[in-house]
Amino acid sequence: MSSIMSSYFAALILGVPIGTWVGERYGWNAIFGMTATVVILLSVVIYAFLPSLGARHSGQAGNVLFLNQLRIYAGFLTFSTTRNALLSAFFASAGTMGFLAYVGVWLYDAFGISSKQVGFVFLVSGAAALLASPFAGSLSDRIGKRRQFILSNISLAIFLIILPGSNEKITLFGTCGLISLSAAFRQGPMEALLTEVVATAMRGTFVALKNSFSQLGIALAALASGLLFERSGYLAVCLLCAAANMAAAGMIFLLRDKRT
Repeated sequence: MSSIMSSYFAALILGVPIGTWVGERYGWNAIFGMTATVVILLSVVIYAFLPSLGARHSGQAGNVLFLNQLRIYAGFLTFSTTRNALLSAFFASAGTMGFLAYVGVWLYDAFGISSKQVGFVFLVSGAAALLASPFAGSLSDRIGKRRQFILSNISLAIFLIILPGSNEKITLFGTCGLISLSAAFRQGPMEALLTEVVATAMRGTFVALKNSFSQLGIALAALASGLLFERSGYLAVCLLCAAANMAAAGMIFLLRDKRT
């Protein structure tokens, strides 16, 4: 799972610098056209090469009523283990998005860093996370996904608090790299852990709801971070994200299943 999650950090290495270059050379509207083209090509590749395993109970899929599906989702929210897992995904996504959404604006305001230099920050941070991600998965299999997720979120919160106080570019780059490393060490274990809290037959339904919680966390974090950034500056944004990451660690700590 950590190896798969490393693709997100590869996207930071390639996507942000390329997007910055395209935006400055051809205009920011061109980025949307480029992204749409990549998505279309990706759809073709998935259809052609990704194997279709099928669902175990695909014959019953058409018989599942909408109200029954809502009862299943309500059951996830009622049971403490799945509810804590969903809240952990919510807070983890919120703690990441708030930081990322306004880091570029803050870098420009505080250090006068151009768009190209912001792309370089993501390049360095993404490279560090990409190299660490497979190792993070191997480590979590030895010390436990739950423990590694909690420790990684604590370190992520600490570095987020330190980041706004960076006065030199060397310190800034180093702190951003440590933030990326902390995210890399938690991402794979988190995804693997959250798929283990339900039975295999319910995994698809649970992951779909988990993704909805993650997207909700992203949306609310972006909204809250925007308000905080305008009124109180980037430090307030980082404090919010640090609190969200600590909340994510707390939710995983409360999981009843101690095997993970």
